[in-house]
Amino acid sequence: MKFLPLLFLADALLLQWLGGAYASGFGGHPDEAAHFVSSVMVHDFLIHPGAGHPMAFAQQFYLHYPKVAIGNWPPLLHGLLALWYLVFGVSRASALVLMAVFAALTATLMAYAGRRLLSPSAGWFAGGVYLALPLVQESATVVMTEHLVTLLILAGTLAFARFARSRRSADALLFGVLASAAILTRGSAWALALVPPIVIVLTGDWRLLRNWRLWLAALVVGVLCVPWYVATRGMAPNAMVGIDPGAPAAFFRQAAAFFPLAAFHAIGLSLALLAALGVWRALLKRQPDAGRRPAEWPALAAMCIGVLLIQCLVPAGIESRYMLQLLPAVLLFAAAGLEWLSTFGARHVLWAVASVVILLTVFHLPDAMRNSGYDRVAGDLAGQATPTLLLISDARGEGSMIAAVALRDHRPHTLALRGSKLLVSEDWLGRASHPRFADAPAMRAMLDAIPVNAVMIDHAIEPAQARAYHQQIEQLIKSHPEDWRLFASYDITRYGRLQARAVEVYLRRDHGAQAVNLAYVGRLMQRN
Repeated sequence: MKFLPLLFLADALLLQWLGGAYASGFGGHPDEAAHFVSSVMVHDFLIHPGAGHPMAFAQQFYLHYPKVAIGNWPPLLHGLLALWYLVFGVSRASALVLMAVFAALTATLMAYAGRRLLSPSAGWFAGGVYLALPLVQESATVVMTEHLVTLLILAGTLAFARFARSRRSADALLFGVLASAAILTRGSAWALALVPPIVIVLTGDWRLLRNWRLWLAALVVGVLCVPWYVATRGMAPNAMVGIDPGAPAAFFRQAAAFFPLAAFHAIGLSLALLAALGVWRALLKRQPDAGRRPAEWPALAAMCIGVLLIQCLVPAGIESRYMLQLLPAVLLFAAAGLEWLSTFGARHVLWAVASVVILLTVFHLPDAMRNSGYDRVAGDLAGQATPTLLLISDARGEGSMIAAVALRDHRPHTLALRGSKLLVSEDWLGRASHPRFADAPAMRAMLDAIPVNAVMIDHAIEPAQARAYHQQIEQLIKSHPEDWRLFASYDITRYGRLQARAVEVYLRRDHGAQAVNLAYVGRLMQRN
């Protein structure tokens, strides 16, 4: 197992490449660009020691690249990416390699846990199948929190199991630190707070409640995490679009119906049956030495329960990607089920056949995640005398362009103006929306006042994402050919589908160097 981490990393990198991750842009998910641009901002702050107050730097950076979201998400991923860039450079490929490292470390941790609890074959099986699952591959093709928070939740769970077995202060502190790191990656990691009570209930080890070292771990989490969440409580959205935070029961019913089914689809029938067998064998079946049952099994079960409960109770969205966090535990239970079956004979043949059958039934490349085209737009617009670009698109298109522009810029340079923030007033989640400009003359005056010298109009968006101002701006531009000319049309790939000439870029005819009214832009970009 000496070279196992490197083998898993090579596997993760190969699957990323086969899935088109390195040829894609930042449109794999609407949030991807925000994570990347946020990490670039932290990197730029670190390399400019005289940058001044962090908040002032962030506000200026956001004015140019308005896809910064630190505060809406905790900062650990962005900080780690920024440090990574200091060594390997700022690029999409660099960020993707770090995502592969997180995925490979998760698989490695699973393999070592499987080896300790079951056998070397079980460890190889759990880690290898994990990397091959489509949901794992999809999450590795985007620069987001999924793989880091999954790694830290698994590590924290195993650390708690170690503490439950040893009762040592060092293990309690390790659990507290890992839990804090997970929570400072994404709020869903508060699921780790549910692991100790669920383990106590499952094992009946009520004495653990009276152990002061358990509360030492809680103190660590409180000291490291609570200040951040208190400080940013007004920044983070309290619910996702389409979710009513005032109707928690309705959300719970919807989430409780969705997430278990999403987890089942993520692993398939064969792995689900093996996992059920593993739960029976590792947790439910009576054993003569039940008192010596490894603490990891109830901890892994508690991890699954905690993740599901948090996702069902906190109205933070309903997406299949959230189930990535419980896949390591599910696969370790599946390995336990297969390990038990292997005791009936033909052990090595069974492991090989089972691995092949499972991979044949669940494996496929995430072709729907392929996206591209916006980087070419950004490249063609680089070097404009007055770099003010208005983006008329949806969240994916805006984010893809802002990230591509930020990568090519001598930052800060271009003003990448989001139509969704410049032309309408609304909160972070698009609620309470109303237009800022009453008619076409008011919009035209705004374009002149900034001045905007380039407009990107994106026809690749889904019809449901079209906004009224999309058509208004397009009509305004086309009705004034004396002011604007079509610069170029571009092919765009979204969801793995090529859309020919889907993006049009218009340039102002008189677009020489002009002073940009930053104060006016700043006022317009303020929400509500």
